[in-house]
Amino acid sequence: MKKSLTACLAEGPRVIYFDNADVLHSGELASASTAETYAARILGVSKLLRVPVRVQWVGSVNNAMLSGKLYRRMIGIRIGAKMADPEDRDISQFRIMDLKARTVEHQARQVVAALTIIQFWVDKGMPKGNGSKASFEASAQKMSGLFDCIGVEGFLETPKDRRPEDPEAEQLRTVIIALWKAQREYEQGRAQYKVDLTRPKATDVLVVLNAMNVQVDLGMKEPSRAPGELLRKHQGRVFEFESLKGATMRLWLKSFVHQNMTRWQVRSEREAPPDEARLELVDTTPF
Repeated sequence: MKKSLTACLAEGPRVIYFDNADVLHSGELASASTAETYAARILGVSKLLRVPVRVQWVGSVNNAMLSGKLYRRMIGIRIGAKMADPEDRDISQFRIMDLKARTVEHQARQVVAALTIIQFWVDKGMPKGNGSKASFEASAQKMSGLFDCIGVEGFLETPKDRRPEDPEAEQLRTVIIALWKAQREYEQGRAQYKVDLTRPKATDVLVVLNAMNVQVDLGMKEPSRAPGELLRKHQGRVFEFESLKGATMRLWLKSFVHQNMTRWQVRSEREAPPDEARLELVDTTPF
């Protein structure tokens, strides 16, 4: 992806279009899509290329699978054909027979229409809308305000069920609910674990998870250090769980030092963490 982006941006295109991009999991693309300047080393030369990013990023897909970084940088536009196989629709049902030809023929009118809408919004005092998109609040408020002025609804209302899954977060969700259950069993004197769950080390947490048959993917990292790295990365991050009866419980990892070693516990909503640490993820795991 880095090589492709370097070659494309070096040519100075107006649009970079991804066709049939059903799966996109590229941190490099995510970074480039919102950067003002793109920098990359030229292949075969010890020289850095810096080019301004002045392109429109467009993609067409069927139910795209995007990484979390790309999802929050993109605005989805869904087209509902209301039929299983839209390609089988009779051509007589299309209001515009040749969309490409019509677009070229009426390009000037389309530009005028867009500029007219923008000027109308400016004349109204450029009101800000209620649209919100993390890290891009100013742009979201301006664009949603513009659409509000002309009565267009639905901007930035991509359903939450379209949010891509975070494999690492999914794993942590399993870990945190399992550890919370183990702590409760330990406090009630029902646990058979050979570690003290009131102040377990990271390696103790791994022992408990293995005893509970909870699989944790640590990759090729050193088993004595990988659990601690995983837990530290997500400490303070709030996970929301929903019971079969509809009740909810918010849990998060809390670290503390005991005998010069970092220990871990799962805390419940009864001890609210700082607001900046909150990130609620819903799971249907019964508790």
